[in-house]
Amino acid sequence: MKLSVVIPNLHSPTLDAVLAALAAQSWPRDRCDVTVVGLDGYGHTARFPFARLLDTGVPTPPARARNLGIRATDGEVIVFLDADAVPHPDWLARYAAWFAAPDVAVVGGGITFAWDAPYWSVAENVSVFYPTVVSAPRGVRPNLPTMNLAVRRAAFDRVGLFDERYPKAAGEDTDLSLRLRQAGYTLHFDPRIAVEHRQPRASAPAVLRKAQVLGYYSPRVDPRYAATEGFPPPLRHPWALRLASPAVAAAVATRIYRDNPPLRRRLVWPAVYLHKLAWCWGAARRLADDNG
Repeated sequence: MKLSVVIPNLHSPTLDAVLAALAAQSWPRDRCDVTVVGLDGYGHTARFPFARLLDTGVPTPPARARNLGIRATDGEVIVFLDADAVPHPDWLARYAAWFAAPDVAVVGGGITFAWDAPYWSVAENVSVFYPTVVSAPRGVRPNLPTMNLAVRRAAFDRVGLFDERYPKAAGEDTDLSLRLRQAGYTLHFDPRIAVEHRQPRASAPAVLRKAQVLGYYSPRVDPRYAATEGFPPPLRHPWALRLASPAVAAAVATRIYRDNPPLRRRLVWPAVYLHKLAWCWGAARRLADDNG
């Protein structure tokens, strides 16, 4: 089995650590390839001969970058990794073990992060990735982030590639998860297939701006998924969602803390609440744009 690793990149300063971790993988080098897609102003890719750079010349949204990578590789399994996600040494070997079973088509791995990182970095990791942190139980998930995800090429042949109408790093991975589920695929989650997320955003303004982007492009406010994934009808009006957002944000932040005891190592509940509040305002803005 050959694995093709695809990494979207926009001048990430941590790409060297990611590629160094790929160089140290226990999986045989001749049974995988690594493709970095985008822009690498630091020249990290050139220092690792096993990796190649598909230079897009201009900043390229992650959905399009991943599609370029899929088309440029020939692995039976496409493994997606972000340029700020450093894989553990057995990362590829654990994915290969899963895909040895011919009926497995989609697997996502666990995410860890440094608890002594800047406060807002920790809060964003907790708020966004709580379903797939390494302390979460193994099982089936409704959505899997492309930071750490493997998909059999045959599944893309069936459901199509990433939707390039998503212009930012937001929504495109959930959209793919939904289409895979609709096609009957099971989305497996194994926390042992781990990466360390070295999240670059460290300030409140940067994290809350990103939260609004995530809300704006969420499939929960996408008309294509409104019937199955959307908000309850009373919240599908922008002003209703804005008015309800403090209660919605408090409920979600409380549930994250209540249901995930390992994530209580640092008191980031207030920042998680504000992150969810900003997410709601981003979603309400999308509803307003669609209704306007």
